[in-house]
Amino acid sequence: MVSIDRLTNLGLVRPFPSTGYAPVPSTTASRRPDEVDISDAGYALSTAVSDAPIRAAKIASVRSAIQNGDYDTNEKLDLAIDGLLRELSV
Repeated sequence: MVSIDRLTNLGLVRPFPSTGYAPVPSTTASRRPDEVDISDAGYALSTAVSDAPIRAAKIASVRSAIQNGDYDTNEKLDLAIDGLLRELSV
């Protein structure tokens, strides 16, 4: 049976031979500063998120009107149908 002691007697670790290449100098000084371009969709999303508290108040108001039975009227239904038909015809 092989003992563990025999595994450690394999010899000294030899250094890796040098290739003679010099290290590459850093180019961080010549880098341009980072830039960010925000798309129209990103800007719209940012605006929607920043208007969230106003939108939340409107949603709460509409939700309350629906629960009270005050929201659904024939006029509002006609406006919604007209808007839908306009969007579908575009």
